[in-house]
Amino acid sequence: MTEPLAPTADGAEPRKALAEYLAAQHAVQALRDRPQPELPWPAADNAMLDYLLDEAGALVADHGTEAALLWLAVHAWREGAIDERARIVRSLLG
Repeated sequence: MTEPLAPTADGAEPRKALAEYLAAQHAVQALRDRPQPELPWPAADNAMLDYLLDEAGALVADHGTEAALLWLAVHAWREGAIDERARIVRSLLG
């Protein structure tokens, strides 16, 4: 696993890395262009969203903002993937 890029003052390195990442992901660009299933997604009263925000807030005090943001991003990404997979399974099972 590679370490995340530390942002520079002008953000040049992360933007360059993002451009390279997106270029390698061109086959799934149509998925990124789709509207989100619920705007805003997730709903403001979503229990998982509440948990993720609460946990990230607690991490700020113990480990700092950078660690909390990284934890939040990783877990939100994971939960989004789980939710999408569940949606697909539900649609296949009818």
